[in-house]
Amino acid sequence: MARTPARPGTHLLLAAAGVLLLAACSAPAPRPVARTERPTVVAFIADFGTCDEGQSAVADMVDSWHADAVVTGGDNTQGVEGCLPYTRSVEPSYGDYLAADPPRFFPALGNHDYTDPGAGLAAYSAAFPHVPTDDDPQGRWYDQTIGDITVFVLDSEAPPQHQVTQQRWLEDTLTEAAATAPDTWRLVVFHRPAHSSGHHGSHAPMQEAAGWELQDWGADLVLNGHQHIYEEVLVDGLHHVTAPTGALGTVRECPAELVPQSRVCIEGAGALRLTATSQTLHVELHLADAPDTAADRITLHR
Repeated sequence: MARTPARPGTHLLLAAAGVLLLAACSAPAPRPVARTERPTVVAFIADFGTCDEGQSAVADMVDSWHADAVVTGGDNTQGVEGCLPYTRSVEPSYGDYLAADPPRFFPALGNHDYTDPGAGLAAYSAAFPHVPTDDDPQGRWYDQTIGDITVFVLDSEAPPQHQVTQQRWLEDTLTEAAATAPDTWRLVVFHRPAHSSGHHGSHAPMQEAAGWELQDWGADLVLNGHQHIYEEVLVDGLHHVTAPTGALGTVRECPAELVPQSRVCIEGAGALRLTATSQTLHVELHLADAPDTAADRITLHR
C-alpha cells in the first residue's frame, strides 16, 4: 500500500526555513482521544526511523489496525544517512497520525533522539509541537489519555537531577490517576528497559532500587524499547514489555541467556497492538513478516 505523507507544514514548525521555535510558554495539552463504543486500540512502536522496507511494512501493518493512536518507545530516528529526523524518519510512515485533529502520535525520547545528526531536543520539540508541556516545559515527560488507556511517558535519557523531578511527577500523577480513574489502564513508557536480557542489559537508573516504585504507584504495565528485540519480563507481578524494532535494518538476535524473570524473547521487526476495555487489556506482538498472526499475547484483567 502506498503511503501518503502528511500535509506540508501541518506539524513542523518552520522546518523548511530552518527556524526552530523555542516557545517561552507551554503548549496546550492535546485533547484526550475520546472513548468510543468499541475497544481502544493503540499501536506501540520503538526504534524505527531507518526509511527501509521493514519500516514501511510495520507502518502498513499499524495502519490496518485503525488504531486510535500511535505511541512510541523512543529512538524515532536511527541515524541512517538520508533518513533525516523527523521529516523522513517519521512523517512518511506516521504522518496521518501527526496531522490528525487532535494529533494521535505520542512519542518518547530515546538516545538517538538526542545524539543523531539533525536530531536533538529542539528538533524533536519542533517536529512534535503537540506533545504536552504542562509538566515539563520541554515535553520530556507527560501523560496522555487515549480512550481506556492513559500513557505516562518518561525520558530515561534525562540527567540525574532531572530524574528526581520526573520521578516525583510520576508518583503524584500516577497515584492520582489510580484513585480518580481506576477503570483506565495506566501504562508507563520509557526508552531504556529497567529489566531486560537484551544487548544493552537492564537500565539500573530506572529500577525499583533507584526509587521507581511503579507498581506501588498504580502502574498496570511498563513498555520500553532500545533493545531491538521483543521480551516480557515479570517483576513482582508487574509486566515489563520491550517492543521489537519498528524497522528491518535494526533487528537483533535474542541472547542465549535470559534474565531469570524473562518469560519470552522473540526476534524480528514489528509492533505491539494494545486493545483495551475498562475490564481487559490485551497486548499482542505482531511481526511484519506475519502481520495477521499474534506472535505473542499478554492479557490483563481487572
